[in-house]
Amino acid sequence: MDPAEVEFLAEKEMVKIIPNFSLDKIYLIGGDLGPFNPGLPVEVPLWLALNLKQRQKCRIVPPEWMDTDLYTFTWNLNTDCNRRLNATGSDWTRLSAISHKYQFTFIIGQRANPRTSLTRNVMAVIDKPEGQSFTR
Repeated sequence: MDPAEVEFLAEKEMVKIIPNFSLDKIYLIGGDLGPFNPGLPVEVPLWLALNLKQRQKCRIVPPEWMDTDLYTFTWNLNTDCNRRLNATGSDWTRLSAISHKYQFTFIIGQRANPRTSLTRNVMAVIDKPEGQSFTR
């Protein structure tokens, strides 16, 4: 799977937002979304959340799995698995580093909320130099 396909799949991931506008249910091919009421959380696909965030119509609530400690632990585990697979001559060079959850985090970090401490911490895990190790 190439990076564009992974990004496409990541943008379909559902995310919780807190809208600051009112709107009845939206009927889309992929399913119904809403209703949107100010201050009440609603789940929407990432592509819509990013669009609304860009227009300052909502706040994106980070998923529970984006907890920095859990993310660091998972990232280190995947990096270790990748090293072991590469040592055995496997063709899987980046086993799960390009999975849609990592791409999801990267998209949120780059497009939605790059200034929050959670996003900075998670992006630091992704962007760490190869030899550096994080411990839980």
